[in-house]
Amino acid sequence: MTTRGRLDDVSLPDLLQLLSGNLRTGKLTLSHRSGFGSILFRDGRVIYAASNRPRQTFGSILINRGLVDEATLLAALEQQNAAPEERRLGSILAEMGALSEPQLRSVMRDQVGEVLRDLLSWREGFFKFQAGSIPDHGEVGVDCQDLVLSEGLTAEGVLVDAVRRNRRDGGKAGDPFAAEADAAAEPSAAGSRHSTISLVRAMTEVRSPAFTGEIALQILRFAGQVLGRGVLFAAGRSLARGIGQIGVEADGDKPPDERVRALKIPLDQPSLVAEAAAVQETVRGTLERTPWNVRLAEELGGVLPDQAVAIPLTVNGSTAFVLYGDNLPGRRPLGSIEPLEVLLIEAGLAIEKDSLEQRMREIESRRHDGEAEP
Repeated sequence: MTTRGRLDDVSLPDLLQLLSGNLRTGKLTLSHRSGFGSILFRDGRVIYAASNRPRQTFGSILINRGLVDEATLLAALEQQNAAPEERRLGSILAEMGALSEPQLRSVMRDQVGEVLRDLLSWREGFFKFQAGSIPDHGEVGVDCQDLVLSEGLTAEGVLVDAVRRNRRDGGKAGDPFAAEADAAAEPSAAGSRHSTISLVRAMTEVRSPAFTGEIALQILRFAGQVLGRGVLFAAGRSLARGIGQIGVEADGDKPPDERVRALKIPLDQPSLVAEAAAVQETVRGTLERTPWNVRLAEELGGVLPDQAVAIPLTVNGSTAFVLYGDNLPGRRPLGSIEPLEVLLIEAGLAIEKDSLEQRMREIESRRHDGEAEP
């Protein structure tokens, strides 16, 4: 069950205290003119939070604090990648004896706090809460209410007041999610497993240091579980160029990958891809018969789909990629694309972090070169 609304009507502080106080499980997605945010709850505790603002990765925080060294972190990452099931990096480090439980909770708490400080500045926009089970892969849950009360994460004191009010009234006042509480208790096991388990692994991989060179592969690999077929476009100033595909069938002498790499869509002409790149938000619906939508359909097989979606990936405020997908060839209705949206947010954050670190290394190198000159 999904609940939607506007942050103008139900403030983010109220949403957080209601979800936390009423022990909700699911994903809260936020959209604002300045970006996107996502918070995962399990039994009212925050197990993951992200926004499109640059932030440190979990491993970077550990190294910067001197809690682990690079060799230990690398060993833990290797264990994580080799594990047959999804495992959280923090729990692996704790099992290795490299990180204590209090240290693990402290780092997670700081990460969540950093994201909340950013999101609490949003006074308008939209929210969507999708209730459903989230398998436990060793995540450390953060008590959102205690975090707010102890560290003063407020939007002019509103969140602290809301938390205290919620604790006095037992968390039952003004709950916009009450109508879906029963339905959320028994989500579809197959649908939940399909999206959440794959998403956990995908998010782990996009946050790894090796992700930058594998961005297209990882996004398309996960998209293949959600879309009938899809194309990943690299967005420039005036053109979106195809760089990879999933589910596109062979047609004539040209293999699907070759056809897609030759596909270029102008961003100043009406199309689903151009619209997503311009508004920097997911665009979903029927594929209208504009010349470039028709051209896209022709290159992918000649049939116009009845359901299509385009999801942008933004880096430093600009659209860097657009993932197009539709329900062909089988015309099976498209399900939830929220896991893909979350993954692309994480991918954008990973690219921004990598770009920032590279610039810092270049500056440091120039500084050292200058010091070395006679």
